[in-house]
Amino acid sequence: MKERERPIEEEIRQRILSGEPPSCAPKHRVYGGSGDGISHCICCGDGITTADVQYDVEQADSASDLLEEISMHIRCYSVWRSVSEILRQEQAPMKRIFPTLTRSNY
Repeated sequence: MKERERPIEEEIRQRILSGEPPSCAPKHRVYGGSGDGISHCICCGDGITTADVQYDVEQADSASDLLEEISMHIRCYSVWRSVSEILRQEQAPMKRIFPTLTRSNY
């Protein structure tokens, strides 16, 4: 992975908040192996070389419930899961105070 201007944790946090990559779903499948040399990590944007360990994550898209598969470095996967959980915990109190409005309740 290349030298970064800011910590990878902060970079992934900002990317999740902007919507790409999606936040880590509580239920997902992970397939790991040697990097394919073609894919780019959705978390950091760097290429995944054949010398890297590549994780392909399969989870339901939050908007459509269709399965989506995203690729990332093994280290980015770990950070992505941790940052997603922190964001979920930060947002939990707001969801209790302001539950999601639907057409039937406004």
